[in-house]
Order: sequence, then C-alpha cells, then structure tokens
Amino acid sequence: MAEWGYAPRSLHHPILHRSTMDPLPALDTPWPPGTRLRHYKGGLYEVAGYCLIEATLETGVLYRPLDAGGSPKADLLWMRPLARFSDPVETAAGTQPRFQRVAGGD
Repeated sequence: MAEWGYAPRSLHHPILHRSTMDPLPALDTPWPPGTRLRHYKGGLYEVAGYCLIEATLETGVLYRPLDAGGSPKADLLWMRPLARFSDPVETAAGTQPRFQRVAGGD
C-alpha cells in the first residue's frame, strides 16, 4: 500500500472498526415479505425481504418485479433504501408515493 503512495480509505471507515460482537441495528420492516406493491409508473412488485446496507447500516427493501399474472418476471431482486422507498413523486395526477400497497396483495 505505502509503495503506491496512498492508504485505502476503507481502512479508516468506522464500520470496519466495529467489534463483530456489537449488536446490529434493528431493521424497520413495515411490509411483510410477500406484500404486493404497485409502482407509481404501474409496475407490480413483491417485497422479498429486508437487508442491512453495509456502507450506511440503513434498512434496505428487497423486492422483485412481477408480471401481470403475479408471477416473478425474472430471477432478479431490486434493492432500495427504506427511507426512500415511499418517497413522494410528482406525476400528472399529483403527488403520490413511489410504491403503494395493492389491496389483498399480502
């Protein structure tokens, strides 16, 4: 490392200095896995679970795209930080949440 003239920033990252025995933060989980959500652009998604974002220790939502029949479109998961999962978005119909729960979708 020194021969290249720099020290990687990750060596100074506070998360890397945490003891492995420290408790992890509790995850906020507002929708149980299996909850179906509609994206403001119309797509249908299903909550697969939650994760802890390593870099920030924020809760992330894992979700998968579904086809019109409710089956997974692909063997694919998306992740979005929970704090931005229900961010309001401006549309032609006005302000609405990015995702809304589908009635009977859990």
